[in-house]
Amino acid sequence: MKFIFFGTPEFSVIVLKQLLKQGLKPSLVVTTEDKPVGRKQKLTAPPLKLFAKKNSIPLLQLDGLYSNMKEKLQADLFVVAAYGNILPKAFLNIPAKGVLNVHPSLLPKYRGPSPIHTAILNGDKETGVSIILLDEKMDHGPILYQEIYEKDISSITTPELTKELAVLGGKLLSQTIVDWMNNAIEPIPQDDKNATFTKMIQKKDGLIDFNNTAQYIERQIRAYAKWPSVYYFVKDKEDRLVRIKIIKAHVSSNTKKKGVFYINAKDGLLVVDEVQIEGKKVMSGEDFMRGYAELLK
Repeated sequence: MKFIFFGTPEFSVIVLKQLLKQGLKPSLVVTTEDKPVGRKQKLTAPPLKLFAKKNSIPLLQLDGLYSNMKEKLQADLFVVAAYGNILPKAFLNIPAKGVLNVHPSLLPKYRGPSPIHTAILNGDKETGVSIILLDEKMDHGPILYQEIYEKDISSITTPELTKELAVLGGKLLSQTIVDWMNNAIEPIPQDDKNATFTKMIQKKDGLIDFNNTAQYIERQIRAYAKWPSVYYFVKDKEDRLVRIKIIKAHVSSNTKKKGVFYINAKDGLLVVDEVQIEGKKVMSGEDFMRGYAELLK
């Protein structure tokens, strides 16, 4: 069997690691081109590129998929795990056994680009991964296998859950590839009536709306951990806007204690456990109150 693996971020690296553990090594890895990252816009290689090079797997970097690339993409099967670009119809028909896709939700729930963020933000009690046969529509193809993530997600962050679901997805994908190539799976069409959709996360989504409940803001902090992060602005003594980023917090009772950093929400309080002032290191809420309490006045 010859298959090509498409991916870009750390999620795809973790999935591929699981395939390699089962002796499933792709003939080629396809990832996106190096992109400028951070304030200095330093040109940075995608994680999957670095992993492929380290493990001596042939690599192809593309910003898109072009007609002149078809000859380089001949294989029995394509496997996609967070590639970041939509495969055009012409490429879906290249492999005889089609294109498998790993999606970190229990489809048809949470189609689209941010299923993990959305599950945490909505306070879901369960999630999982789906392996589907890719078609032209986003996350629409028939389901081959699904597995529920068995652990509690009520206190997990998006980066943590992403790693967990990538491991689960990689293991499930390994089994799917073997069974699919042996014609041992009957695809099950998704029920479009039950489909829900997620959006592309933007920086502005991290801005705190204090009219939301304390529970919602706490979930927002976990959902948007690392990026875009959750923040609000205050003015310093020179009347300049200062961004305060909330790294970690928990819902509290309505009784305030001296020296504790609180956020007032619509229906109660959040105790800030970790915070970061723009341009400074992460600190505890207590350290913030000792050194920067004047920003809250």
